[in-house]
Amino acid sequence: MVTDEGFLALLNRTNNIVWSSNSSRRAENPVAQLLDNGNLVVKDGNANDPNEFLWRSFDYPCDTLLPEMKIGRSFVTGIDRFLSSWKSAEDPAQGQFSLRIDPHGFPQLVVLNGARIKARAGPWNGLHFTGYPLPRQNSGIQTEFVLNENGVYYEFTLGNSSALTRVALNPSGTGELFIWADETRSWQLFFTLTEADQCENYALCGAFSTCNPSSSIVCACLEGFIPKSRNYRNSIDQWFNGCVRSTPLECNGGDGFRKYTGMKLPDTTSSWFNKTMSLRECEEFCLENCSCTAYSNLDIRGKGSGCLIWFGDLNDIKVYSQGGQELYIKMASSELGTTNNSELTEVNNNGNSRKREVKMPSFASVSAATDNFLAANKLGEGGFGPVYKGILVKGEEVAVKRLSRRSSQGWEELKNEAMVIAKLQHKNLVRLLGCCIERDEKILVYEYMPNKSLDFILFDSEKRRILDWGTRVRVN
Repeated sequence: MVTDEGFLALLNRTNNIVWSSNSSRRAENPVAQLLDNGNLVVKDGNANDPNEFLWRSFDYPCDTLLPEMKIGRSFVTGIDRFLSSWKSAEDPAQGQFSLRIDPHGFPQLVVLNGARIKARAGPWNGLHFTGYPLPRQNSGIQTEFVLNENGVYYEFTLGNSSALTRVALNPSGTGELFIWADETRSWQLFFTLTEADQCENYALCGAFSTCNPSSSIVCACLEGFIPKSRNYRNSIDQWFNGCVRSTPLECNGGDGFRKYTGMKLPDTTSSWFNKTMSLRECEEFCLENCSCTAYSNLDIRGKGSGCLIWFGDLNDIKVYSQGGQELYIKMASSELGTTNNSELTEVNNNGNSRKREVKMPSFASVSAATDNFLAANKLGEGGFGPVYKGILVKGEEVAVKRLSRRSSQGWEELKNEAMVIAKLQHKNLVRLLGCCIERDEKILVYEYMPNKSLDFILFDSEKRRILDWGTRVRVN
């Protein structure tokens, strides 16, 4: 029944109230209505604004998420909408598992067993949760993730699709997507949100390690890390305590980043995010913060946007054979095969020498400066490789020479070449600003010449007239 105060009440045979809804205000003409989307609401008279409803059943889901039903938390009212499993397939009493959005750090979708994380779908990346991508072939489903000062929530709608769809959390704690089949008059399982592999067990391999269900060795330390514990009984037990760095971070500008692809992003409980920062600004911010251990794009749509940064241990990283995201993990420069700064000898016009510091940027920062070596930024190409225009974080324009991977030059040869260029520093010669080498990438960074080089004018039949003989004599 609906009470005069605007409460929805459940009565027993003796008309005693065994349950009732709640409301922060009274209604003059309370009515209960079942909306077309399945939402049972209590409202005042003919009020149709959802924000004015006194009570909504969609705010208290059980084991099923319907289209237009939100899962998440309101920072204004404090309502936490989450799915809870049945106790068993025959017992609808509340079970031990729940599917909810954890708002700590950058919000992420998790499955809890009581108060402990059982599995983690990860953060939203603009298209889907990093660990539970919805099947693309089901184009009728449209998803939305909202995070603002009022709250955080996720919902899905059917768009133009007429297929009835629902998501359910089964008694074993697995999320499942069902579609109604008119032919059989039953719900058909279309997609399981949690893949049936051991890597779905939260942080199975421990900190700073990866879990790869397609590999014969499921757990492995990240490059530059070693097992924390050497006392183990088998190949899996050794990873339960995770991994530690083989080389400590320098934390004085001497660190860099190693890029990983095809990853499920780590647990974001201890993370920080910014929606407007670029990936290049994200890298600089992480380099300047000693507690920062990794960074990534917040949103992967288009060329990517936003900044997501991790502090402390990195947990629950999964490797995907297809899909996944890019993750940049901070490493000591010695683990990357380079240092961030190097002293090279510079000889001036008087024959005197002095030490000059040449920057050693990470490959990630150089890649970001050139928009991942975008073809539109290409200035030209020589025998050793292409040259791109780039813009550093502070706005400085540079020319980036990316040596061809077919080149026989290694780190020693590259360093020797850089030293020779440094010795030839002259006000009329392009300056070497930095160089880096990571794996098979070898990069030289020069100052950018907006008017191109002198030979562009000297050997052009039209432009050579700009430099008459008197002007050329004065050039020194």
